[in-house]
Amino acid sequence: MKNTISTHSAKLLAFLLLILASNTTNAQFTPASNDTLNFTSILFEFPWIDGAESYELIAIHESGKGNLSAISEANKIRLDGLNFGSSYTWKVRGLTSIGEKMPWSTPISFHIATSDYIAPNKYRYDGKKLDRLKSQRSLLFLDYGRVGINKAGKAVWYIPETDSLFTETRVRDLKFTPSGTFTAIFGESAVEFDRKGTILWMAPDDGQVNGEDREHYHHEFTKLPNGNYLVLGLDHVNRRVPNSNDSINVEFGTIMEYNPDGKLVWSWNSNDYFTDADLFSRKRGDRYDTRTHMNACTMHGNEVYVGFRDISRIVVIDKKSGKAIESYGGYGVFSEPHVATGFFRRQHDALRLSDGNMAVLNNDSVMDPDVVSSVVVFSRLKNGTSEKLLDFKLDFDTLTNGKAVKTGNVNELSNGNILVNLGAINRFIELTRTGDVVWSMFAEQFDSNTNEWKAFPQYRVCPAPSLYPYAYTSKLIRNSLRKRKREINVKVFNIGSEEDLYTISLQKNGRNVKEVTLSINSESVRLVEFKTKKKSAYTVKVQSTKTGEIQQVKIPDFN
Repeated sequence: MKNTISTHSAKLLAFLLLILASNTTNAQFTPASNDTLNFTSILFEFPWIDGAESYELIAIHESGKGNLSAISEANKIRLDGLNFGSSYTWKVRGLTSIGEKMPWSTPISFHIATSDYIAPNKYRYDGKKLDRLKSQRSLLFLDYGRVGINKAGKAVWYIPETDSLFTETRVRDLKFTPSGTFTAIFGESAVEFDRKGTILWMAPDDGQVNGEDREHYHHEFTKLPNGNYLVLGLDHVNRRVPNSNDSINVEFGTIMEYNPDGKLVWSWNSNDYFTDADLFSRKRGDRYDTRTHMNACTMHGNEVYVGFRDISRIVVIDKKSGKAIESYGGYGVFSEPHVATGFFRRQHDALRLSDGNMAVLNNDSVMDPDVVSSVVVFSRLKNGTSEKLLDFKLDFDTLTNGKAVKTGNVNELSNGNILVNLGAINRFIELTRTGDVVWSMFAEQFDSNTNEWKAFPQYRVCPAPSLYPYAYTSKLIRNSLRKRKREINVKVFNIGSEEDLYTISLQKNGRNVKEVTLSINSESVRLVEFKTKKKSAYTVKVQSTKTGEIQQVKIPDFN
């Protein structure tokens, strides 16, 4: 018998060596050994295996029951529906094109923790679809609840108290970013952190804009598509009362945009916008009421949309000049074109919709018992006017009185519907543009003192399609040379729940030789083919448009 190793044995040996090498650092296996997680939807990652056409992964529950498994062509596999307060062991093996099963990898154990935030005897979120065809599936992130839930009300993630910052009693504007991170304001700190609670970025809070010790971040903190960060602050300025020697300390709103290095790249101060006529036109008793209360800000291209609750006004700012170019609602003296007077009062949010129209939660009168809140959609200024396109009253059923005296927000979903957080009403709804409620949820908190379930309103509720909207991986499939014809094939797997656009380039010494751009549907794969006559080593660079993530596939030479 010849002293040779069979093809099958060679594949098994290569696999075992790969596992051994990988286990040396364990860096490519996620979750890693002894990880503690705070979410139940997990993206497992492991090294590619030579000779494997697909992969089988199993996550074994500590009880031996409720195990989850999946088979995929990619080296990233998402499993949903794991349980909080449980430990799991996972392993993976390769499957060949002829059905051979390679050895299992070394089992890796991890734990999914639990928290009072997701305890069903402390909080409950009762969600109901009223129209399955029109309602969109998504996750909801609740800032006061510190939790992510699906639209049935089941928790899938919570904020872990892994840092002293996270023990702050007030959390506002919890958002999930396309790159898979979170942003929120803890107290007066604006922070970006990952799913496990590791802080990735924190706003400088150095008083560069207001000249004070701190910027006093509040209400709004957003990671922009260009990777910068938008956050609101406060400035306290003494303004002289007209026709008087007296002055009043006025609280103005500021807007700051920082780049990822923490450098201030743009700012705006409402002190430069509001005139004496705006500030000294109202009185409470014998004192001037100068409050404007900036509480919302969104950005689209070169335009910034800012909401001021206490004067019921939305201002559109030209980012380049810093000047107000339009305003809507409210009262006062306007130097910019102004429309939509009376459309809303004491509103929350200032959302520009994808069709260019605007949407707000119209909290309306606090004092008048006959006035109910509403969702208002109105057109942008055109030919000197604006049209109210939707005025949906929140007393649409008998379950509430429809009066949201404070807080709340609106978000546009990808299907065009509007997710509405009804603020003080402790209710969330999905609303079509024609005014149909297709989904509804109530949020409640258990009061152990009275032994009753009570309203648990949120300042903001923000949606996301999943915990992994944009994730991908790439693999070299072919690198062949025949009669001076070189063929390089790479597969790109979109693992995420959403469609993404990728730029894929063949590079030599860091320079593009060829480049293609293609869109890949969610949980789909595309083959990319490059042809050349060169024997050189190359690199295939793959970049996601949505997240900016770059992966590089090394292509060996034929020299």
